[in-house]
Amino acid sequence: PGRGVKVAVIGGGLSSLTAAWDLGRKGYLVTVMSDTPGGTLLSLPEERLPRASIAEEGEALKKLKVSFGPRPELTSARIESLAREYAAVYVGLDDAPAMDPAALGLGVPDELSLAVVVPGVFVGGTGSSPVGLAAQGRKGAVSVDRFVQGVSMSASREKEGPFETRLSTPIEDVAPQAAAAMADPAGYAQAEAGVEAGRCLQCECLRCV
Repeated sequence: PGRGVKVAVIGGGLSSLTAAWDLGRKGYLVTVMSDTPGGTLLSLPEERLPRASIAEEGEALKKLKVSFGPRPELTSARIESLAREYAAVYVGLDDAPAMDPAALGLGVPDELSLAVVVPGVFVGGTGSSPVGLAAQGRKGAVSVDRFVQGVSMSASREKEGPFETRLSTPIEDVAPQAAAAMADPAGYAQAEAGVEAGRCLQCECLRCV
């Protein structure tokens, strides 16, 4: 159900869009502020990430009542103003052009919560790994939700994103098998995919990934 609580997401990169998705699913009224939805994803070649796919995901966000608007000229004063106007603000640095948190006077984001010196403002979107960017957006959404609810920003968050586990499968004595041949560069045929999948140890430790 809708919460009727307004949240601002500045930036249109993967971290921002992930935060907007998670917050929209939680019923927040999310406004994504970016001139280039897709952010640094737009630097990927068309054959790796079709622009139509980004547009389709944007439409999926709109179905969650996420709205889009231009990115404001950002200064420390403007961010403080947005923090007063909205219940919370997430700033994704992986927008285009990229944003510098030091120049915005936000300080270094807290590693656990992504909180900065301005209350209610959270900053993520650093690094180049798409998985890492999405994880930061998800962490930012959790922090926004906790901040709005007035609960602990740190309790029981040790297993958010990547973390060390005791589950591991030694592969030093496993004879490697070559990848299955692919007749069509566009992808495996069904029989080829079966051969390729047969290389999997099904150990569930995800060490290879």
